[in-house]
Amino acid sequence: YVPQRLIDRPKQGFDVPIADWLRGPLSIWGSEILADMRLSDDGILDVAKVETCWRDHLDRRQDHSRDLWPALMFQAWRIEARRSSVPAADQSRVLELSGV
Repeated sequence: YVPQRLIDRPKQGFDVPIADWLRGPLSIWGSEILADMRLSDDGILDVAKVETCWRDHLDRRQDHSRDLWPALMFQAWRIEARRSSVPAADQSRVLELSGV
């Protein structure tokens, strides 16, 4: 049973606690993503700026979660894309097997 007053009310949003997650359970993951970002720095993201935001965020000087989350997710996507891509040396074999 759900009371009628809960059914007939305007929608309510809620905040996702990304700031707390990045300082807590996702802090090691974020640090690993940043380490990879440093190693594969190709100029797409300003790594120094992201690192400064990361340190400020972890030290609670400023909440940078709205900037950090997309940067970290972009880098995580890039890591996964590298893992799942076919190495250049194997591409000719893939083409040969596919009949192209």
